[in-house]
Formats: sequence, structure tokens, C-alpha cells
Amino acid sequence: MRGETLERNVEGYSVISRFSDPAIGEHMVSIAGLSALAIDAAAEFLSEGTYIQKIVPSAPKSWDSKNIQIVISMRLDGSSYGPPKVEAVHFW
Repeated sequence: MRGETLERNVEGYSVISRFSDPAIGEHMVSIAGLSALAIDAAAEFLSEGTYIQKIVPSAPKSWDSKNIQIVISMRLDGSSYGPPKVEAVHFW
């Protein structure tokens, strides 16, 4: 089964990156994870606005035009994962 792990109650990690190209005015989003479940959790993080809203209060001015990288963790248990938790955020 896709995303299933034999390990129970382990920590998973993902990195979400968004890069801007001012020459063309477009963004690229990249998701990397240590497992398929970690990637699924990162996709949930991006699709649920409540997770991103938790970052906004600490974001610099004009953050929406900056590059951003977010490290998240989550508990993995068989074929499911717990809610994503922000571990680190970097803007540049």
C-alpha cells in the first residue's frame, strides 16, 4: 500500500519550499519528505489554510513575495499520520 510504514509511532519530516522568479513573476513549490506519508502530510499542510495562517504572524513584511522554506514534522503510524507541526521557517 502506498505510504504504509511498518514502523509505529515514529517521527516523520518534510521540507516545503516556494521560490519566486522575479524575471517571469511566477512561483515554484517543491515538497520533499522522508517517506510517502511525510509527503502526504506536507500536501495537507499546503492545502489546509489554517497551517499557513499560523506562520503569517511571524512572517516579515512582504513575505508573500519572498522565498520561503518550511520544515514540518508529524507522527507516522502505519498508514496514517498525525497533524503537521512547524519546526522551522526561513524567508529570504
